[in-house]
Amino acid sequence: MKLPAEFIEKYRRILGSDANDFIASFDQVPINAFRVEPLRSRTDFSSYQSIPSIPHAHYGKISGLSIEFLSGVLYSQEPSAMYPAQILAPRPGDLVLDLCAAPGGKATALASQLHNDGFVLANDIDLKRSKILAENVGRMGYQNVAVSNMSPEDLAAQFPTTFTKILVDAPCSGEGMFRKDPAAVNYWNPDYPANCAKTQKKILREAIKMLAPGGTLVYSTCTFSPEEDEGVVAEILNSNPELSLEMIEMPPGGAPGVPDYADGNSELAKCLRLYPHLFKGEGQFIAKFRKSGQLAPVELKYGKNVKISPVFEDFMQATFKSPLKNVIVLDSNYYVLNPAFYELIKDLHLIKKGVKIGEMKKQRFVAHQEIFLALPQENYQTVIELDDEQFKNYIHGEELTIESFAPQKKWAALSYKCYIFGFGHWVQNRIKNFYPKNLRR
Repeated sequence: MKLPAEFIEKYRRILGSDANDFIASFDQVPINAFRVEPLRSRTDFSSYQSIPSIPHAHYGKISGLSIEFLSGVLYSQEPSAMYPAQILAPRPGDLVLDLCAAPGGKATALASQLHNDGFVLANDIDLKRSKILAENVGRMGYQNVAVSNMSPEDLAAQFPTTFTKILVDAPCSGEGMFRKDPAAVNYWNPDYPANCAKTQKKILREAIKMLAPGGTLVYSTCTFSPEEDEGVVAEILNSNPELSLEMIEMPPGGAPGVPDYADGNSELAKCLRLYPHLFKGEGQFIAKFRKSGQLAPVELKYGKNVKISPVFEDFMQATFKSPLKNVIVLDSNYYVLNPAFYELIKDLHLIKKGVKIGEMKKQRFVAHQEIFLALPQENYQTVIELDDEQFKNYIHGEELTIESFAPQKKWAALSYKCYIFGFGHWVQNRIKNFYPKNLRR
């Protein structure tokens, strides 16, 4: 890889004897990895090497056409990018904000750790990226995640001292992603890190306003730049005496933060650096802040109960073995999302409002893909297992003909290799294709 001469000179000066190995690492092949959602997986991944300190995560490349991927069991994510969510370590009951969440790897990892007990607001300021974020969250089937498209300033105005856990994976100069995305090299110039640092500090100041007393905030970047890493953390510590750094446990190949990269504060050694010549993955920097005070239990207020349509009641009875919980109705659309969480976030520009069940269209209810990725297989009244050819044809967008006869129209979950990946409308001996067009292959 051809690196800018100023970049090479900078890191030869900073890294000294380690510089040759560091620079040589950019010519190596990027490392692929994936996370497994343990509550849904039936596949044995023990043949894949595990990633240190990240439960249910493995090195290796997965296919976007595999049934495990299509059914939301797997999420492809670069190894070092898995650590910020793991270090934030949300627990059931937490109210979590992922402030710069697209494309969704960290947001889904946070949701997985909550086990549907607690809530994640996954936000991104970029509208296009927030829509990609919503798609990735929807594929993973988490029932306690909403996606918003807001600026940090507007969020902070609505949520003072609200969230118990906040992740700020800030936009950065991307030096740690040069191997994975060589085009990022073209954006780099000697002034770029300092300009990014200004944005990062601005975002962090708003995030700190939203952090509850006793809460935890993790700041991460995918860059090696001291200006964006220790330099930002040092300034935040100096201007926010209520914050302190917590020690991060070093994974194999991890390196501590370097106080001399900033103002010499020895506390900066509690941060984590991941270098591609030392760690099996790309570049990452992580700092873990704690806000002083006592963490109080999260209390949310419930909104008014909404009357649901008898047509929807009929749909639930015919489709699920037990009624869905936490149903909210917005205009003609139905979602699964805790009403108390929705009451908290309802005034935001929401891209995703929980799991979409479907919508009313001219006195009939039309189901949505997401609800069939959100529940265990045993929750559905009708599950049709497809063979290899049927599965291939269905994800291509074709209607299926089956030998069985359905006495009435109904919605059916579709399964392949015992994984539900979608649904169809079963009418007599046909399954009408409702597989989303953007997912068809």
